[in-house]
Amino acid sequence: MKPKLNKKTYNEDLLEVVLPGLEEYEKDNDLWVSISRFARFAVLSKLAPQIVDEPFLQIWSRLLLGDRDKKQILFPREHTKSSMAKAFACFILCEPQPRLGGAQVRIAFCGESKAFANRSVKAVRRALETNSWILKEYGGSKPSKELMAKRAANLMEAGIDSEDISPPEWTQGAFRTGKCLESEIDTGVAFEEPSCWAQGMDTSSTGLHMNLAIMDDPVGEKSAHSPARKEKALGVYYDLQSQVISGGLIVDIGTRHAVDDIHATIQDQYASLFDIEVHNCWAEGRELVIDDFNRLDDGSYECKLPLDQVDVFWEGFGQLEEDIRRGEALPPKERKAKALNNLVQKMAAIPSQRWANQYLNRCVAVEDQIFYDWMFKFYESGRAPFRMANYILTDSATGRDNRSSYRVVATIGLDDRDCAHVRDLEFGRWGPEEYINKILEQHERYGAKRVLMEKVSWQESFKTVMDLKCRLSGTRKPIVIDVPGRSEVSKLERIEGLEPRLRAGKLLFDPKLKDKTSDGKAVWTELKRQFITVHELANVRGLLLDIPDAISDIDSLDAKGLRICRPPVMRRKDGESEFTIDYAANEPLRKARDKPLKGGGLWDRPAKKKTKSLWR
Repeated sequence: MKPKLNKKTYNEDLLEVVLPGLEEYEKDNDLWVSISRFARFAVLSKLAPQIVDEPFLQIWSRLLLGDRDKKQILFPREHTKSSMAKAFACFILCEPQPRLGGAQVRIAFCGESKAFANRSVKAVRRALETNSWILKEYGGSKPSKELMAKRAANLMEAGIDSEDISPPEWTQGAFRTGKCLESEIDTGVAFEEPSCWAQGMDTSSTGLHMNLAIMDDPVGEKSAHSPARKEKALGVYYDLQSQVISGGLIVDIGTRHAVDDIHATIQDQYASLFDIEVHNCWAEGRELVIDDFNRLDDGSYECKLPLDQVDVFWEGFGQLEEDIRRGEALPPKERKAKALNNLVQKMAAIPSQRWANQYLNRCVAVEDQIFYDWMFKFYESGRAPFRMANYILTDSATGRDNRSSYRVVATIGLDDRDCAHVRDLEFGRWGPEEYINKILEQHERYGAKRVLMEKVSWQESFKTVMDLKCRLSGTRKPIVIDVPGRSEVSKLERIEGLEPRLRAGKLLFDPKLKDKTSDGKAVWTELKRQFITVHELANVRGLLLDIPDAISDIDSLDAKGLRICRPPVMRRKDGESEFTIDYAANEPLRKARDKPLKGGGLWDRPAKKKTKSLWR
């Protein structure tokens, strides 16, 4: 009988090639842990042999740099981010790192839900129990009977009754390693937390502390469509910031699902604290679509472009299990063609929105999107008209559950070209009195002509509050105009009506909004987010779109079909305009100003001593 040959480990040859370079890299850089030791562990244990493939080796080398204690790495779906994260947790437990707590390291594995995080912790524990290479190299991690007996004896010597001594954790959701128990016995210090445990982003983490927090897909399909769950997950994330002990590390690994998820919050508000990398399945190359492929008779796809003109993030996509069984990768050309076929199979099988989320790390599919980031532009203060017809647009946001919606007050000025300038914007979950105060403040500050309110039953209560406030304070009462027809036209249709304005540059924003906050949120970020997520209105329950809903009233019509908000009309006297305007930025008006007046016209009449309002 022939002796059984040892099967070659996939990527073992590549490991030998890259190890010298990794060791030199470690000498020149301060790292959280040894990248060369981690690469060796991941390959030889077969937990994540793809770690030495070109894209992943570069990413993990940067992730382990010691310059930041917060990292965010966003991968496309099925690019083995979770398997590499689990291998990293196993490595830390097998080779304790002084920088991360040593043998008594505490690792929180965070997932979208507790059940999801439990699966990750179970996979780590199972690898420590059953992986033959880990058992041979490091021994068993589960506390032995002898070690538990020694621990019990020490505790009884300290005066603890044997009946009160519980065995150390070794469950699917949490476990304490033998190395941890040995360190507890030697140092006399025992932490409340186990070596590794599951933390759901939907459950409280109060009271727990850790050296390493791995957020693996903290947001998913379900939580991305629930404002309440996103808010709860954000609260857990904020708790983690204070629970990771000094000198600890936070790693956020995931895929984008919503423009206001945890990943977006990190990028928008804490980018200076995090080292951030975002990748899509096409790397730096052109984004391919289904029309770039031919479907063959056997159901596979062939790319119409030459392979050397196509770039993919990972050429081993969809082939890892086969590569591990085979012990080696396919030839480069065949491997790339197979990766492309696997990608297009996914592209053809799922909706474009999911493809954009899961494989492009983009929250909106191009074909579904109505508003784009480039549409939102500031106006230059010096170029804006000196005088405008100002209106205050509002959204009362009152109904059965007014806690989930904002009340909005926005001042928008229309110039003579019918260009709308959003001069001020505030939003919050205010009471009636505070809401009216916001309206009166902007009305006085900008001299608004009208205040527009949605014509609904509860509007009368706001009018009553406004009337009372103005009588008590002696303030001039604004003219309030009812906006009819909101119930007749859907919110989506009203907001979509603003798309031509934004695309044509006829809806501009004051630069000061970029630095303004309301209700604890950045006004500019929240404004754009609400516009860009309009396409999700039909799918996401309780989606906040109060800001664009209020702004959409700039083009609303009255009961006679006439616009409520009208641009100003310039009148003349003595050959000059009655108000100053930046004619250099308005060629038609400049020509009208310079044109000589003809006799007999209305504008040639002598000016009266008391002039009427400048606006019709």
